Amino acid sequence: QEIKTRIEDDLARHTLLLKGFVALFDASEQVTRKDFGDFYRSLVGQDSSYHFVGINFIEQVPVDSLSNHIARVRRDGMPLYTIQPSGTRATYAPIVYIEPQAGSNLTALGYDPLTLAPAQQALLRARDSGSLAMTRKLILKQDAAQPIPGFSMYLPLYQSGLPQADVAQRQAALLGWIGGPIRAQDL
Repeated sequence: QEIKTRIEDDLARHTLLLKGFVALFDASEQVTRKDFGDFYRSLVGQDSSYHFVGINFIEQVPVDSLSNHIARVRRDGMPLYTIQPSGTRATYAPIVYIEPQAGSNLTALGYDPLTLAPAQQALLRARDSGSLAMTRKLILKQDAAQPIPGFSMYLPLYQSGLPQADVAQRQAALLGWIGGPIRAQDL
């Protein structure tokens, strides 16, 4: 019971951190890579009690906006940015910002979790419900070279000023997600 309570408390605290990032987007007309990094450092800093491998912003990108999206991200300081895996699909959802932006997290930039079934299910559940969704067990992109079981938590981001009263309105208003991958062993 004590272990269960501790895990529930940890997940609740992690959820609050993700909600802080949603609030950043809600309070800003535009959140830059620098804003995202500064906000991460101000909230998390050197606090080792958080178990996230990183915090990320996943942007929903319709296929007809793909080339503009890639050009914008490259102009914004990521000249080698590309979406992975490649391929044509109606909607992309690449990781555009991730903090800390170092080490294995760099391999996750541009990765589209909509292409991974457990992540896709959670992303769509978060989008449609307007609340937190977690994946089932998966291998994080950061750990692809040395697979370690993990999971991700997602909160949806909606365009401000658009209604979100029902599923159709939430789908139409979706901007993207704030994600937080966790290695199960760290939790």
